Amino acid sequence: MPGMHWGPFSFSLLTAVAASAAFGQTVSSAIVGTLTDPGNALVPNAQITLTGKATGATRAVQSNGAGLFRFLDLNAGEYSLQVKAPGFKTFDMSGILLASAENRDLGTLVLRLGSLTGEVSVTAQATPVQTAGPRFGPAKYVLNNWVLSGVVTVQTGAPVSPACFSISPGPQNSDPSLSGGGARCQVVANPDAYQHTFFTNFNTAAFTLAPPGTFGNIGLNILHQPSWNNFDVALDKRIQLGKDTRRLLRLRIEAFNVFNHAEFSTIGTTLTLSGATNTNTTYGQYTATDSPRQMSTTLRFEF
Repeated sequence: MPGMHWGPFSFSLLTAVAASAAFGQTVSSAIVGTLTDPGNALVPNAQITLTGKATGATRAVQSNGAGLFRFLDLNAGEYSLQVKAPGFKTFDMSGILLASAENRDLGTLVLRLGSLTGEVSVTAQATPVQTAGPRFGPAKYVLNNWVLSGVVTVQTGAPVSPACFSISPGPQNSDPSLSGGGARCQVVANPDAYQHTFFTNFNTAAFTLAPPGTFGNIGLNILHQPSWNNFDVALDKRIQLGKDTRRLLRLRIEAFNVFNHAEFSTIGTTLTLSGATNTNTTYGQYTATDSPRQMSTTLRFEF
């Protein structure tokens, strides 16, 4: 279908680094997650509170502009989490079991619309123990906290009607209908009976000028412009600056038409006759393409 798009796909590679004492003396684990509303829109500036079951100690952070929150430098143990945001019901999650040196990604937490007095409670599901990414030295800044996303677009070609003209003298050539209103092409063969090549996208012998005194016999939009597909990819890296989760360096690398394949957009559909000979050299072949691969890189500071 024209204009059909396959929605964005994305997945996140999230890691965290242990650095200083919190919730006790062992500082090697982390909990991360993303907040969205029921329509999949990101929820920034939500208040997230994490409570250790054994000690009762709490810690609070806010989700950033991408709906992302992080709790770093955690002990192994059991935790509960509460999320509050204006316009949404309070979200409670219990039974979050965190192993030593584990980077626990809670995934996407969907907040329900309502007042803060309403409450939604869930229990965390057990997940396999995951060892955190590189924890020390330059490797942690190179290999951690990447997000890969992309957009795939697949589209059929727009319908188009062929046109037939003659540059030979005489009214029967300039206006075969002899009505002053012009005429459509005359179909003389099957337009789909052809071997596809760069120069042949339909049976170019299928059409000719309408006989004098007639209006031609083709239907509207019996041909189609080329179908095409496109792949765009973005790679994001977030580098947290210090303990404040709101201060980030964000590196973004984008590639449009990442595979750099030819995306033909139009074909020649106009038959121009001089006598019985076609003089339009682009008739039936590809005549234009969309853009080749384009890349951009940005670096910004979020706070």
